[in-house]
Amino acid sequence: MVWVSLFGVAQGGGFALGLTLVVLRSATPLTAARMGGVAQCLGYLVASTGPVALGALHDLTGGWSWSVGLLLVLLVPMAWAGWGAARAVVLPEAARA
Repeated sequence: MVWVSLFGVAQGGGFALGLTLVVLRSATPLTAARMGGVAQCLGYLVASTGPVALGALHDLTGGWSWSVGLLLVLLVPMAWAGWGAARAVVLPEAARA
C-alpha cells in the first residue's frame, strides 16, 4: 500500500510539474498553447506505446527482467530531458505564420 501511495503522489506531482513548466517557459499565451499542444500530443502518443511494448517484451522473454532493464535504460534520456527543462529559460515568442 505504501508503494502504491508513493507512486500516485509522484505521478500526480510529475504531471502537474510538466504542465507548469510549459507555462513557465513560454513568453506569451500563444506560445504556451502551442507548446502545450505539442507536448501533450507527443507525450500521450509515446506513453501509450509503453504498456504494449513492455507487455510484448515480457511475452517474448518470459519474465520482467528485460522490461525493467529497458525502463532503467530509458531513465537516462528522461533525466537528461528533465535537466534541460529545469533551466531558468523563457523561450522567445513564436514567429507568426
